[in-house]
Amino acid sequence: MAGVSVLIVAAVVVAVLLSKGEASSGSDSDAQFSDFVVVGAGTAGCALAAKLCSALPNHHITLLERGAPRSDESEFLVEAPRNLFPLWSDRNVTQAYPSEPDEGIQNRSTTVLAGTTAGGSSAINGMQWTVPLPGSVEQWRINGLTTRSASSFYQRAYQTVEFDEPKFPLQYADDYIRAAVRAGFPQSTNPFVQPDRAVWQNRLAIDGTFRRSDSCSAYLKPVMNSVCARNLQLVLSQTASRILFERSGEDGGRLKAVGVQTLDTFSPNITRSFYARRNVVLSAGPYESAHLLQLSGVGPKSVLDAANISQILELPVGQTCVSRASASVASRYTGVRDEPANNMTLVNSQAERDRFETGRGGILATPVSAANGRVGGDGYFGAGFVPFFPGPREFRTQCFHNGRTLASVTTVSDDPFDTPKVKLNLLANDNEVGQLVSCLQQVLDIHRALPPEFNATVTEPVGGVVTEAYVRETANTGAHFVGCCAVDDVVDGDLNVLRVDGLKVVDASVIREMPKSAGPAASVYMIAEFMAERMSSEVLAEERTMRW
Repeated sequence: MAGVSVLIVAAVVVAVLLSKGEASSGSDSDAQFSDFVVVGAGTAGCALAAKLCSALPNHHITLLERGAPRSDESEFLVEAPRNLFPLWSDRNVTQAYPSEPDEGIQNRSTTVLAGTTAGGSSAINGMQWTVPLPGSVEQWRINGLTTRSASSFYQRAYQTVEFDEPKFPLQYADDYIRAAVRAGFPQSTNPFVQPDRAVWQNRLAIDGTFRRSDSCSAYLKPVMNSVCARNLQLVLSQTASRILFERSGEDGGRLKAVGVQTLDTFSPNITRSFYARRNVVLSAGPYESAHLLQLSGVGPKSVLDAANISQILELPVGQTCVSRASASVASRYTGVRDEPANNMTLVNSQAERDRFETGRGGILATPVSAANGRVGGDGYFGAGFVPFFPGPREFRTQCFHNGRTLASVTTVSDDPFDTPKVKLNLLANDNEVGQLVSCLQQVLDIHRALPPEFNATVTEPVGGVVTEAYVRETANTGAHFVGCCAVDDVVDGDLNVLRVDGLKVVDASVIREMPKSAGPAASVYMIAEFMAERMSSEVLAEERTMRW
């Protein structure tokens, strides 16, 4: 990644393997050792590693990332907010997970994405800041986390990542918000305490140079060459192939994670092993943390047998996931000029690229989204004036429901490069459909409340009436996925993998219920902040005790 110093580990590590997923209790002189090995330099991983290395200057942290350094073109796509839609097609920084067909959306398949670059999905998402409704945090059952206690960690993340209203908003964002107020949605100005029915200008992760701010640029980059120059290393192009375990206890029945084996992402014949004195931490994201546990023999026996993987521990890994569907309504307008960010000649011009790359913002600093809001307990919505496919003068409002349908991630083989099978199970129950119908009906009132000079006409659904059939025919993934290593099912309240020593999961995988009326990104940052403080405090307390 441009601007990030990467310390490449030169040592060739030799791991003595006893059986699938297990390592010898002895160590090799050439092995790479750290105090903490964090797998995945994504939203949670970058934040966690940066906070740990800052708080624990005498402890070494290794952060592993499967992605390579970004090319100049990929960097441009990531950084420029207006580039969001073409960014999603860049397979240098994204991985596509085709889903299994879902009966709830008429047996259609959808595709979900994850970031495969430093910053993870925070480098490819919509950059939006949404905090869940009160009571949501308590549902996750993480020890010490409540709506109240989480507040300070949300605030830290908000400030570090520089979330704020965009300096170059969509031209008609304010018109949309005023229309929402006329339609009965109070305007919210507090990014941390948002009522269950409200509308607000997007708070986006865009920094002072008008570029996307992601977990790598906000957390990792500032410490790599300063306070953590000596005790943090980021190792790119490393695909984790399995967790290394040893047996402990008098009967040898207790598992302990001692490291991670990796394959070079682009030269898979090159194998490395990274050992952790204290903890291996999985922060590989909502799909890959569960995938790695399964590859390592931790998961349902039926799943592992089908993939020819020897089981070492039975846990419902990948079976407790929670997905979310979305659906939208659209209107076209002819009475005012087209949204400038929809002018592809302007967007693709060299002049605008030069303006953006020299830190002067412009059209490429304009996000594709205009506003967020909530419709009560049924869910939340986002709006924009930039269609996915350029052309029509269109604005669209997308609703996300608050249901809880179990989804799954299942490894298909023992090859870490094989994409796991994802079953989203979208709209599996009528309640979720009802929530989307209710939300869409309410946001159509916003469309109709735009000033007459817009000359706006509802085009989707035809006739302006939202039905269950319309929702099932048009719904897609909401791009939110959590819970594949849920608290109480796979990890305990301190995020330790059950019945395993030295192994934690810190990412969206541990969130057992979808954040209520919010996306997961802000909460993933919050959990990383919280766990970094807790883990570093435990280490420092232990050291104080030893000194006495």
